[in-house]
Amino acid sequence: TSIDRSYAFGAKAALSLLEKLDIYYRAVHDSPDLVGLKFQVFGASEAEAKEGFKMALAAGHGASDKSEGTLAVSNNGSSKRDYSASIKVKAWDVALINGYRTSKSSLYYLNTFYSTYKTEGVLTSSTFTPENVRGTSRSYGGLLGFKYSTENDRAYILVEAGATHARWEKQLDTTGLTAGSAIGFRF
Repeated sequence: TSIDRSYAFGAKAALSLLEKLDIYYRAVHDSPDLVGLKFQVFGASEAEAKEGFKMALAAGHGASDKSEGTLAVSNNGSSKRDYSASIKVKAWDVALINGYRTSKSSLYYLNTFYSTYKTEGVLTSSTFTPENVRGTSRSYGGLLGFKYSTENDRAYILVEAGATHARWEKQLDTTGLTAGSAIGFRF
């Protein structure tokens, strides 16, 4: 019952459905892919890149069902057991995004979010009785970030940092700092 540092490759795509409504797809290695909607509550849309305050709401859902291969599991420091693992995850994510654009190229933002991951797993072994694992992970937090776009708006970089509080049932309750960066291209 711990959270360990990990590094993962991710990708995100978005498509405008209406002037202030986008559909998005987010994939991160070893996590369920999410499909969601983002609605611009006030302020000009991202495509207009007008200066001033902005606010958007986003909500996404995803699921995965996969085999994790062989895992070595220990129970509070006792001997390790080898299991084959199958894990199903259902994920929900909501976010409130506030931003301020100082110029066509520069955007500062504060993203607050809440996520829940409902997990069911089965650990099987040729030696030991199968183990069922169930639980829900809940996390919330905030990210403060900066996005800089090129003049033609075809490429951008962003840098962000924040804090996340995570809880897994009654076994884990922790807060950690996060940091990230991205490079993106528009087509």
